[in-house]
Amino acid sequence: MPVPTIWSWVYQYSIGGAIFLFGLYLALRSDSPDMKGKYRVGIILMLIGGFLFYALLHLAFQTVMPRL
Repeated sequence: MPVPTIWSWVYQYSIGGAIFLFGLYLALRSDSPDMKGKYRVGIILMLIGGFLFYALLHLAFQTVMPRL
């Protein structure tokens, strides 16, 4: 089984990241009820942090782990 290259990961998360950012923009623009209040910044940071955590975890499993 061939080891995936970094370019498949870059492609997946560049397209997915653009869709994620567009969705986040729409949620912020529409003043969603869950985004109001003092927890707004925390919610946004958790969403971005979760996306980055999953992307880095996927990167590790796709590029580093197959070589171990």
